[in-house]
Amino acid sequence: MLKPEVRAELTKLRKEMDQANPDDPKSKDRIDSLSRRVDSLLQEQSDPQSGDPYGVLREQLRDSATYFEVSHPKLTDVINHVIYKLNTLGI
Repeated sequence: MLKPEVRAELTKLRKEMDQANPDDPKSKDRIDSLSRRVDSLLQEQSDPQSGDPYGVLREQLRDSATYFEVSHPKLTDVINHVIYKLNTLGI
C-alpha cells in the first residue's frame, strides 16, 4: 500500500506529465512510459514478485529529470521533488 505522502507526490507528478506537451516523439515516449509506471503504482497494480516496485520508478525519474531539465523545467522540478520525497521516506 502506498504511503499517503508518496501517493500525493505521484499524483502531482501525473498531473504535471498530463500538462507537458512534448514536441518530439522521444520526449512523448519518455512521458508515456513514466506515466504508465506512475499509474501502475497509484492503482497499486505492481507485480508483487517484481521485487522493489520503486526501483524502476527511481531510475526512470532520475533519467527523466536529466532529459527534461532544459525542455520542461517545471516537470523536472516535480520529478526532483518526488525523488527527494522517496529518499526522505527511505523508499
